[in-house]
Amino acid sequence: MEPIELIQSLSSPMTISPTSEAPQLEHLPGIKAVIFDVYGTLFLSGSGEISVGEGEQKDQTMMQVLQEEGIVTSPSMELGKGFEQLILRDHAQAIEDGVAFPEVEIRDIWKRLLDQSCITLDDRVVERLVIRYECAVNPIWPMPGCEQIILTLRDYGLKMGIISNAQFYTPSLFEALLGLTLKELGLRDEYCLWSYQEREAKPSKALFIRMASALALDGIKVSEAVYVGNDMRNDIATAQAVGFRTALFAGDLRSLKWREEDKLDVTPDIVLTELLQLLDCVMADEAE
Repeated sequence: MEPIELIQSLSSPMTISPTSEAPQLEHLPGIKAVIFDVYGTLFLSGSGEISVGEGEQKDQTMMQVLQEEGIVTSPSMELGKGFEQLILRDHAQAIEDGVAFPEVEIRDIWKRLLDQSCITLDDRVVERLVIRYECAVNPIWPMPGCEQIILTLRDYGLKMGIISNAQFYTPSLFEALLGLTLKELGLRDEYCLWSYQEREAKPSKALFIRMASALALDGIKVSEAVYVGNDMRNDIATAQAVGFRTALFAGDLRSLKWREEDKLDVTPDIVLTELLQLLDCVMADEAE
């Protein structure tokens, strides 16, 4: 089964868990580009974010997905512990090499994990294992208004992109669950930064600086772009530090992260409790 078909088969509708937040909306003049977060913003996330290296009952879930692919396992295999150790080891090496917020390539982690248990698998099987595992520990579904806001912004002529802590299967979520490719949705390749490709994760400023450089090639100033995310530290504080306008998505309790323990001295330009509220904030010029 191909990744898109597998994601479809393992995904089912989810409902939001509303927050008690009130929207804080105002017109953001001169916006020419909208850059989105994925997990917890465009897509509901069962764990609130991508779950690499996290989640309970890893061993049981990993055993289950191996069995679903017809792979014989031993009860003595401590896959969860090995999984965490490999990620921590890679992170430590990357930090030593100067990467403040490193990201792993999860297919490589799984291959090395299985090699430790003398299990060698085809790359496509490894990809299916990863997707099965992630769909089990972090189920996802499009956020209400996800497709409509993207298509409306596309038709309105705004540039759109993504900065996401992600893995190889993340771009496939759009075609699997919205039925449209990133290109068809108007999400441009040069404006899509995925942490697994960059080997760096939010809240790294480097990702936002790269996005600013990409926008500049089209004559768009960073102040003419708004970043939409659900995390005050990873999304809002970091985007603002680079000069982006910011929209905090506070529509789902599972994913909303105020990060009060970080004592951030930052305020988002707007607070959304529904994705479609963004339209009035960035399209008001045309309406007038």
